[in-house]
Amino acid sequence: MISLGGLRHLRLASARAAAPRLAVARRQQSSAINTFYKTALKSNVSHVTFVVTGAIIFELIYGKATEALWESMNQGKLVHQVDWSVYREDDEEEDED
Repeated sequence: MISLGGLRHLRLASARAAAPRLAVARRQQSSAINTFYKTALKSNVSHVTFVVTGAIIFELIYGKATEALWESMNQGKLVHQVDWSVYREDDEEEDED
């Protein structure tokens, strides 16, 4: 059986072993955040450019996705999908008075 002191020792040992991994993860995370800050948020011009570019890209992707969804839900019902040759009338059969 493990004593209470032994459990504390194991817990401290595992915490010490995990500490370097957490420090590396925090450094990598803060490095990514710092890089993002330096490139996109450092000045007002870069921030506005980042927001406007992001909005345009999001709009393009969202527009394509909704258009594809709309066309798949209304297959064969849209104007550019109708076979208009079926509704063509021959002009020779008309009699004018």
